[in-house]
Amino acid sequence: MSAWPTSSATVSTLLTLSDITTASASFDPDSSEYETPLLQLLSEARSKGYDSISLPLTTEKWRARWAEMCLLKPGSDRDKEIGAEQKAERWRSRPGFSMDEVTLTRLGE
Repeated sequence: MSAWPTSSATVSTLLTLSDITTASASFDPDSSEYETPLLQLLSEARSKGYDSISLPLTTEKWRARWAEMCLLKPGSDRDKEIGAEQKAERWRSRPGFSMDEVTLTRLGE
């Protein structure tokens, strides 16, 4: 039986939207050595012994918009269904997110 390679094992921590929101609310770019709240959270995780972090890429605002476009309630009227389908197709043809729909706002985070 072969042994597990020890060099490939990493330890990650999960950051939630609540963690990100709290860090963003208390973040002061003028007094912090980090450029963004996420970079500060990453540094804190590494100082606790974690190799990486796992975090949601989208916010609740995006999830609500996605649900509006992609999930139809049973018994929805046909006009509402058509409107949701058209909105979803417009997004699929040119996908994009608003700044408040994502947790990462720049490359390098």
